[in-house]
Amino acid sequence: MSLTIPSNIMQSLLYTDGMFLTSANMTAEQAYFNNWIYLQNQCTFTPGVFAGGMQVTQQGNSLIVSSGVGIDGAGHLLVVASNGTPVAMPATLTNPFYVYAQYPAIGTPVATGSPVLSYTAQVMIGSSVPSGAVQLATGVASGTTISSVANNSQPVYLQPTMLNSSLVSMANALKGSVTVDSGNLTKAGTSTTATVVFPTTGTTFTTAPMVTVTVQGSIPYALAVASDTTQFVVTLTAVQSAPATDSKTASASTNTSTSTTSSVVLNWIAVSNS
Repeated sequence: MSLTIPSNIMQSLLYTDGMFLTSANMTAEQAYFNNWIYLQNQCTFTPGVFAGGMQVTQQGNSLIVSSGVGIDGAGHLLVVASNGTPVAMPATLTNPFYVYAQYPAIGTPVATGSPVLSYTAQVMIGSSVPSGAVQLATGVASGTTISSVANNSQPVYLQPTMLNSSLVSMANALKGSVTVDSGNLTKAGTSTTATVVFPTTGTTFTTAPMVTVTVQGSIPYALAVASDTTQFVVTLTAVQSAPATDSKTASASTNTSTSTTSSVVLNWIAVSNS
């Protein structure tokens, strides 16, 4: 986990009786609290979208996005407040194209001349997902016409450091990690599943627990989890295609006697309320 820590994060305004407050003073005070929230979000959550929000829907040759909340890698809250918000369409479309949400560098006045700024997330389309943005969907285009769009945002999960902390060492919880073969996840939309049996020592569940899974590494995957009292099944889906392999490199790798299997490590925690 790489943290973005502003140099002024520990700087706060000292108020004194009778002092004259300027806009710079108030901005510094705002930054103090905002920076703490951003850092807390970075330490607690992985970038992504909460609870299936920000779903992208095709309407003719345009796209709209549902309301939702996400978090980017810098800890900013990405908020789309209005359901059915139009997605800004570029003059030309690449194939494939990507729909993503990003935190605005500058707020937008809520009305002409208003000092109140809105920091609603910008939902954009591009040939790639910029650094710091959160991917929502991938689309297929023919010229300037949208052929299809598929939602494939990464859900928000607890950071692995949170899963391994004493905060979750409670009597009704189990945690662990599992390594999953990801060698076949080279194309967006391909999936693999893994079944994890809960340890027989320690906590036992009388009702199906809530299981949270996070993926180690920088490659994004979509996750789906189904659990019962003895085990859970996790489905790992690629949200982007792997880079094309050079033909000479591929040929050389097939002629070697030793092959390397790609894998990914999943951290998990299962918590029951009963």
